[in-house]
Amino acid sequence: IMSYDKRDLFDERGARCECGCGKLAQDAHHCLIGRRKRFPELDCPENIALVNHDEHLLRRFDNLEWRRYFWKRQVDRYGLNHMMQWVESLPDKLKGRLDFIT
Repeated sequence: IMSYDKRDLFDERGARCECGCGKLAQDAHHCLIGRRKRFPELDCPENIALVNHDEHLLRRFDNLEWRRYFWKRQVDRYGLNHMMQWVESLPDKLKGRLDFIT
């Protein structure tokens, strides 16, 4: 699992918010598990959603429903095996935050 460059994600995924609203995406949001200091393994494409800045500020993406939706998108994008490998690679301290897996 690799770290990311936001520009590369925009090149790969396009410039639209990943919630499907059709608005332009400006922000990279730590979606499945929020950003944590001392946990660089969260700074990876598997955990990052490209989202609209205004919606991001309103915390639209900080809920279980959205995390489950994004998990399914990531499974479609990378495959279930890849996403489960990412989950398994996480430190045990973060594994209590896996409520999004459906």
